Amino acid sequence: MRITCPECQFSRTIDETKIPPRSVVATCPKCKTKFRFRADPEEDNFELHESGENETATTTPDTRTTQESSTAEQKPAMPELHDPAEKPGDELWRKIGDMPPPPDSQEPERQWAQSEEQPEAMNGAAGDHDMPMIEVPFERLDKYGFFPGLFTTIKRVLFSPRLFFSVMPLGRGFARPLLFALMILVLHDILQAAYLKTGILPPVGFGGEPISAAEASEFNPFSLIMFSPFMWITVLFFSAGVHHLLLTALKAAGGKFEATFRAAAYATAPIMLGYIPVANETVFKAQMMIIFAWNMVITVVGWKCLHKTSYMRAGLAAAIPMAVLILAMLSSMVTNSPTV
Repeated sequence: MRITCPECQFSRTIDETKIPPRSVVATCPKCKTKFRFRADPEEDNFELHESGENETATTTPDTRTTQESSTAEQKPAMPELHDPAEKPGDELWRKIGDMPPPPDSQEPERQWAQSEEQPEAMNGAAGDHDMPMIEVPFERLDKYGFFPGLFTTIKRVLFSPRLFFSVMPLGRGFARPLLFALMILVLHDILQAAYLKTGILPPVGFGGEPISAAEASEFNPFSLIMFSPFMWITVLFFSAGVHHLLLTALKAAGGKFEATFRAAAYATAPIMLGYIPVANETVFKAQMMIIFAWNMVITVVGWKCLHKTSYMRAGLAAAIPMAVLILAMLSSMVTNSPTV
């Protein structure tokens, strides 16, 4: 039986044979909401007999003992999971982290120790995944708060991307992932403009070439900030669209376009490393390489988990556009090179 909390939409599959026949109310292990998960069982029909004597129901000591034993053996349909000492969701997240990876995982096997107190029902499938779904903290700011939800999401994306995407529910839309990516990207542009304006970073042109002081004085980097959100929205949707077409061609798009976009949007988290100003050209290039590689790894992991595909196909979908761009740049360099 599928039981879904009407308050927080937490869902779990429960073995119906383990639910007491007369149990109709469940307590959500996440938000503690009590709700009716099925209709009341039909009352037993009593057979009426015509009799001159009044019959009374008696309860023998053996009957009471049997009833008490039956009641003691009944277990709640949705066991308690939350430790009051922990923040909402953290304890459940920790328990999910101790679960074995999905059966279709092609990563090297890891020794995931499953807690003895882990309820058996949590090992069941939830939706299209093999693990119960966990809301993204940034998409539940009403529960986590803005900054805790934002920082928790960033931490999980950067350091636990496989688990983060494996338990991510789909069907939540594009708004929150897009807002998350825009905050990361636009803040990066604002900080870079501030570094250029204050002289922390040397002024450069659009191609990265250094410009003179006179040209720098005439250029205001903040004048482009107002166009930054629109530019990044276009880039995010266009890039996700191209990659989704490639995933579809590679028969790796097990999910919808939302899955491709969500992975690409949350994979912008490593760009925060670019918030640190670096004036040295060599160190700056190393910084950009780290950001790029980290972004690609998270993106590929996200597509693998959300689309239920292999790392090879997800990696090919990410690598093909880069290979095309590199070939185009090399071709342009060869075409523009002087001939003797």
